[in-house]
Amino acid sequence: MNIFTLFFGLLWFGMIAVFFVSIPILGIIGFIRKSWKFFGISTGISLLAFCVGSGALWALVACLYQPYDPGSPEELIRAFHTDFGEAPPKGVTVLKARQYAVADSGVQWLLLKVDSESVEKMLSYGFTSSGPSSDFSGDAGAHAPDWWDPPAENMEYFENRNWPHGNSWYGNWAHMGLDRKRDQVWVVVNRVD
Repeated sequence: MNIFTLFFGLLWFGMIAVFFVSIPILGIIGFIRKSWKFFGISTGISLLAFCVGSGALWALVACLYQPYDPGSPEELIRAFHTDFGEAPPKGVTVLKARQYAVADSGVQWLLLKVDSESVEKMLSYGFTSSGPSSDFSGDAGAHAPDWWDPPAENMEYFENRNWPHGNSWYGNWAHMGLDRKRDQVWVVVNRVD
């Protein structure tokens, strides 16, 4: 389990516990003081604090778990390196990338420009011929980038069900679409720890 997910989960459940423990304590204090006004105001303040704290926590979580779209050439090279374990070989240019990770899983979409000599290098990463995956048939997921629209015509499909390139993820698979006419390679890598 991702340490941040564990931390935020424990923090939120701790906030819930404090809120629900405070209600009977405030009720007892209100009973002893014979002041239901105290109980009502204190409970309202506790509920407000819980709602504000929960909202702030989940807003922070939502900010942390946004997709990342590398933009600069250096960031695009690092995106390639993330899954291939090396910088793009000569003749391969990373045009676009998107990375999305939540807890123990992640996915990366890459659009590459390749020259004819680099096609074999891309295939040498352990890809074998396959049919199109759902990533190439319009179901790439909710966080797929807007630009992820691989053309169906002239596409050759490959997969690697044991994606081992320089990472420590437990379950990895990669799908690649090769469009030789446009000199483009579409890659999607799924990782599960």
